[in-house]
Amino acid sequence: MNWPTTMKQEYETLVNNHTWDFVSLPLDRKVVGCKWVFQTKENPNGIVNKYKARLVAKGLNQVQGFDFHETLSPVIKPVTLRIILTIALTNGWDLFHLVLIMLS
Repeated sequence: MNWPTTMKQEYETLVNNHTWDFVSLPLDRKVVGCKWVFQTKENPNGIVNKYKARLVAKGLNQVQGFDFHETLSPVIKPVTLRIILTIALTNGWDLFHLVLIMLS
């Protein structure tokens, strides 16, 4: 697999997941740019296992509630969460949910 193929797959995934909506640009706003971020994933022996390409917004000038309404930053895979919950339940551990809210 090469970079153009990886980029095409990433773009198609974003479109299929309805990651964004195309709307008319208000007169008082500028277009939010984007850029590609590339990374190679290697096996322990150093052989390239996978090419990753991510299309990310240059969001430094975005205004919450106007340019975007929600953010998503998954930091744990569902299978990992299920394993942790299974271990906690098996051992009778107490579970707590922590929510961090950043105030500007």
